[in-house]
Amino acid sequence: MTSQSQSQQAVATVDPVLVVLGIDADNKPHASKFRFADKDIVLRAAGLMAYRVLQLSADDVGKLAAPLPDGKVFATGRGFVPFVRRELYDKLAALLGTAAELPVPPPAQAGSKGADKQPTDARQAGSVSKPKAAPAQPAAALGSPWSDIKVGATVLARDDENECWFEATVVSIADDDPNVLRLRWRDYPLERQFTLHRGRVGIIGPGGR
Repeated sequence: MTSQSQSQQAVATVDPVLVVLGIDADNKPHASKFRFADKDIVLRAAGLMAYRVLQLSADDVGKLAAPLPDGKVFATGRGFVPFVRRELYDKLAALLGTAAELPVPPPAQAGSKGADKQPTDARQAGSVSKPKAAPAQPAAALGSPWSDIKVGATVLARDDENECWFEATVVSIADDDPNVLRLRWRDYPLERQFTLHRGRVGIIGPGGR
């Protein structure tokens, strides 16, 4: 076999690249590349985030206007997809709806423990709404509604592992510091409880669940 034919064979056996992309709640574009060998977990992660997936050749990815960052899938099944420039995102988005796009399973079929634990405000593709936490300060200075948080209330807490916010229930309030809340995930009551300063939780408005 000549060196030229060996080179052609090597090119032919290069795996395609999976590209995950979506727009978040702040209208910021995200996109990243993943190994084709991780196809199953990438599709599940994209489903959990309501992102979309393209299957491109390595050569096509190399021809993009800017380098495409690598993504990451956490042990929980969710993925991390970095921000990208709008021009790069638009170039990728033009391929959505074509043969390059792969079907993504809906969250309920993602097969991950986190499938039921969805962000509170994920109404558009890839949206993950992060409520603005109030600055840590004494409860008396926080004012309503943070000072009104009581045992049994539902608030929003950040899950650092998934880098998202989810509903949590207030289990108790520390006797020695009324600012310290003991919480549990509302939809996962058997998971380990945790504590947060009341100024670091998000308040769910009247239209929240």
